[in-house]
Amino acid sequence: MFFPEIHSSSEKQQQSTHQKHHDPETTPKKHPDLRCTYGDPVFRRSVWAPFFENLLEGKVIYREKFICLARIDDLEIDEYGVRGIVVPLQFLFQYPHLITPSRPWRFGGFWEHMWQEDHTLGQPYAGWNIWPQPTMIRAVEKLLAKDDVVGALKLIKTD
Repeated sequence: MFFPEIHSSSEKQQQSTHQKHHDPETTPKKHPDLRCTYGDPVFRRSVWAPFFENLLEGKVIYREKFICLARIDDLEIDEYGVRGIVVPLQFLFQYPHLITPSRPWRFGGFWEHMWQEDHTLGQPYAGWNIWPQPTMIRAVEKLLAKDDVVGALKLIKTD
């Protein structure tokens, strides 16, 4: 399973640097409709629903005004979009002057308004992005097991 590619040719060198964290199944393939904030919901669901259906233990890297390793509970996927409850497992980054949720919260979005940025899926008007790829989750979990939050953030930032 892979994201449709939206990389430019100048990003090919960066891709090879991070190849150990992105197996061929998560290497993006090209499609222009997925990077804009409005598109065909049927097509977008056909591309993105499998990522939500095949999460590693329901886990994602979740970014809003903070970044955390999270689990998505009560995940619902239908013809309109995706929604669920985000349960933070470990925060990787928090702004010091913003309130970070201490309890699970609801998230969701309509397929036609979701978009893709390199290796993330997001809902621009709602303000969230996720990294759903199992290879990324495994790599981040390994770093967090060593208390290497900085390394995990660098991995996410360079992705």
